[in-house]
Amino acid sequence: MLAAADSQTCIRRSNLLTNLNPQTRCDPLQDFNVWASLNPVNQTAPRKANSTIIIAARLDASGVFDFIPGVESSVSGLVTLMLVAESLAKVRSDLTDREIMFVLFNGEAFDYIGSSRLVYDMQKGEFPQKVDLSSNDTVQNAVVRLEDIDLFIELSQLGLVREGKFFLHTDPVSSADAHVRDRVRLFSSISGAEASKANMTSVFLNGTQLPPASFQQFLRSNVSVPGVVITDHQREYQNHFYNSEFDSLKGQMSDYPVNMSDAEAYNYATSIAINAQKVATVVARSVYKFVTGNALKEEANLTTSANLMYCYTYKSNCSLFISYFNGTADQYLKASPLSLYIGVSRGDGSHPVTYASQMTLGNLIGERVNLTEADCKAPAHDKMNKYYFYYNPVVNGTRSGYCVKTNTDLSQAKSPAFLLDGSQVS
Repeated sequence: MLAAADSQTCIRRSNLLTNLNPQTRCDPLQDFNVWASLNPVNQTAPRKANSTIIIAARLDASGVFDFIPGVESSVSGLVTLMLVAESLAKVRSDLTDREIMFVLFNGEAFDYIGSSRLVYDMQKGEFPQKVDLSSNDTVQNAVVRLEDIDLFIELSQLGLVREGKFFLHTDPVSSADAHVRDRVRLFSSISGAEASKANMTSVFLNGTQLPPASFQQFLRSNVSVPGVVITDHQREYQNHFYNSEFDSLKGQMSDYPVNMSDAEAYNYATSIAINAQKVATVVARSVYKFVTGNALKEEANLTTSANLMYCYTYKSNCSLFISYFNGTADQYLKASPLSLYIGVSRGDGSHPVTYASQMTLGNLIGERVNLTEADCKAPAHDKMNKYYFYYNPVVNGTRSGYCVKTNTDLSQAKSPAFLLDGSQVS
C-alpha cells in the first residue's frame, strides 16, 4: 500500500488500478459495527412512526502504533450498553410497542467512521440490511430510517462517575423543534426520578453544546432526531488520559488488588465496573418507563459488569470470550486486552474485539434454543435471526455447548466516501 497527497487523490488513484499499475493505495480503515434488536419488526409488517429507540456506544479507541486500552473512553460506555441490553432483554415482552436497537459504532476515533456509515445506510434504506423483495415469505428486518427514531441514547464515557452524578447532554439546535424537545424532556425527567431512586443524580444539561459524540452524525443528516448523550462529565472530561495508553485500569486508579488470582479478579467489581452497573440500572429503568409508563425494579447485573470489564480491559483469554471459539481461542485471545484499533481489513471477517462484542451482545439478548451445534443455524427463509453456538469448558475430553437465537449482526463500518465518486467527496 502506498500513500498520496490526500484521501481524495488516493481514492482516485486506487480506482485506476490496472495490470500495469497493480499497487493499491490508501487502504481504508474499516471493520464492522455491531447491532442487536429487541422486538425487531419484520419487513412484511407496517412500521409505526417513531417506533425505534437506539442505544449506542463506541467500540474502538485511537491506537495505531501504541496500544490504547480505552478503559474510560470506550469500554465504560460499551459495558454500560451491554448491561442495559441484558436488563431489557429480560422484560422484552413488555416492550413490544418499540423496537429497541443496541449499536456499537466502530471507527469513531477516526472521524466517526461507523456512525457516519450507519447514517448513510439509513438514508439509502439499507440498515440494518438491504431488504430482499424477491420473496414475500422471507423473514427479515424491516429497514430503519432516521425518521423512525423516537429517541437516540448515546452512552459515552461513564467510568469516572463522581458522587453518583452523571449528565444528559442535548443539542440546543434540535431542541428548538417541539417534538424533539418534548421527547428529550420526557426522558430526562424520567431519568432524574429513576436516578434519585437509585441514590444517584441525573443532571439534564439544556442549552449547552453537545460533547464530541456519534449522535452528531445523525443530527447532521436530520436535526429532528431526539437524543441525549450520557456522560460522567459536564463541560470537561473527567478522563485526563483520553486516547492515551494510560487510559487503563491502573491509569484510572481502578486496578485489581495486588496478588489477586485470575479467578478472583474475573468476578471482582472495580470502581469502573460499579459505575457502569449503576448508570446501566438507571438507563434501563428509564427506557422501560419511557416505553411502558411503568416502573422496573430490575437492576443491572454487577457480576456481568465485572466479567466484561475483566475480559475487555485485563485479560481477553477469559472464560466468557473463550466460549465463543471452538479450539481456536489461543489464536486470538491472550493474557492481555484485545486491541480496540479499527485497523485495515483485507478480508470478510471482523476483528477479534468486534467478533467478541457481537457474540457477547448476542448471548445477552438472545434466547436459548434446543438445537445441536450442527443444527444451530437459521432456517433458509429466516434472514432476520442469527443462531450462535457457545461452548462450555472441556470436561473429560469433551466440550458441550448451547445454541442461541438472537437478532444480532454486523453492519459495515467503512466510510461512505469510498462509495461515492470523487465529485461527492469533500
